[in-house]
Amino acid sequence: MRASAVLPVVLAAAAGRVSAQEEPKTGELGDAAVVTGNPPGVVYEAVLPDEPFFPGVAIEGNVKGSIIATSAPDGVGVEFKVQFSNLPKEGGPFSYHIHATPVPENGNCTAAQAHLDPYIRGQAIPCDDERPETCEVGDLSGKHGLIDSAEDPFEATYIDRYSSLIEGQGAFFGNRSFVFHFSSNLTRITCANFELKTSGTPLPPTNPDNCTSSSAADSYPQPTAPPTQSEGGDDSGVSSQIPGGAAPTGSIPEPSSTDGFEPVPTAGAAMTAVPFAVLGAAVIAGIFGM
Repeated sequence: MRASAVLPVVLAAAAGRVSAQEEPKTGELGDAAVVTGNPPGVVYEAVLPDEPFFPGVAIEGNVKGSIIATSAPDGVGVEFKVQFSNLPKEGGPFSYHIHATPVPENGNCTAAQAHLDPYIRGQAIPCDDERPETCEVGDLSGKHGLIDSAEDPFEATYIDRYSSLIEGQGAFFGNRSFVFHFSSNLTRITCANFELKTSGTPLPPTNPDNCTSSSAADSYPQPTAPPTQSEGGDDSGVSSQIPGGAAPTGSIPEPSSTDGFEPVPTAGAAMTAVPFAVLGAAVIAGIFGM
């Protein structure tokens, strides 16, 4: 084959490789969606325990810190306030991620399983912070910055547009946890569960005289199925469901005839109530023309 014929093929293959390298990895289900309609006033908080999960960390006690999450002012995404101190002097920078399941009572951070990853992206390829929609939903430090040992104490406030405070959505994290890692090998140093601190701003009472207006109960979010999660060994990103509160069941009882009113008599019942003497007089009057 002539060199002039081979050259275009080689150039096209090289261009394809460059394009593939430049294109950020996204999930099997596509890019993460921007979350709108987060409920106002809802606050979740996760506070690190006194003792670390990883015993080999070279600090006295544990990393101190918390993550406070509340709805963004416009309901688009979630505002995170992150605080960490007493950081290890070696092993940085450090990363932190929302994980798929809560930490059990024994504090085993491994039981938190994989990163929250409802779009099944995986973590083999690092997150591109310039394209946060292509990252795992739970990869907060990948999207918003790692933590250096010199940044002690570390504080950051930011809005993540792809996180949710709406129960039932895959990006909801209120029943999940976060893990603080060594970023080099992802060893889990410590972890904590998110807990609901404020359930939101109560809705104003409705006008009972206005029958056309919706009730306050109609305005609150209705129960949904448990949120999806990403789980599996080495963050494989297999989508499934985690245990959660089941939607309430039951039926509305039918009203009985004794609930404050009497049944309306039917026409047949009214006829049987007419005395037979009156009916006999009416028949005789008809026969004799009375």
